[in-house]
Parts: sequence; C-alpha cells; structure tokens
Amino acid sequence: MFINIEDYLTKKIAIRLKHERTKLGFSQLRISDIPSQISNVENQVNDVTSTVLKKYATELLLSEEYLFWGDDSEIEELVEWIFFQYFSLVVIHPLETDFILLLI
Repeated sequence: MFINIEDYLTKKIAIRLKHERTKLGFSQLRISDIPSQISNVENQVNDVTSTVLKKYATELLLSEEYLFWGDDSEIEELVEWIFFQYFSLVVIHPLETDFILLLI
C-alpha cells in the first residue's frame, strides 16, 4: 500500500486557497494575470508552486506557511491522518502473507 501525502496536501491546499480568496471576495485575476493558472491550482489540476503561493500570500495578507499547512487544527488533522495511514499498514496485513510468515 502506498501512502500519498502529496495528493492529500494538494487537496487541502487547493481548498484553503480558494476559501481564503473567496472569503475576501477576490477574483482569480486579483491573484494572477493568468486566471487559468489559479483555476488549475484551486481545482487540483496542478500543484501549487512557490511562486503562486507567494502571490496568494501577498494578495491575501496571509503567511505562506498558513496557506500551505493551515492552522493548528489542520496540522493536527494532517498528523492524525498520516499516523492512521501508517498504523493501518502495520495492522492490516494480507492473510496469505501472515500465514506464510507463520510457516517459516
């Protein structure tokens, strides 16, 4: 099983960026001269680049760290998600593998 933290973070970042932008009533053009660039990030087509993140931070007057990681509760949620994913790898084994290990 593969744990894809990047996909998890991409979704959370996209939601956070769009939420913070629309909360202030800003259009995508306010963030970038190329609205498709912002649309692709907010719709999870492209990952956010450091340049785009800086544009959001500058326009929204928020830190890049917050825009990337979220607040304390979102960081806690991320840590819990990662823990659960790795814990699941330890706890959930295919029965065939466990059976073979018992025979060795």
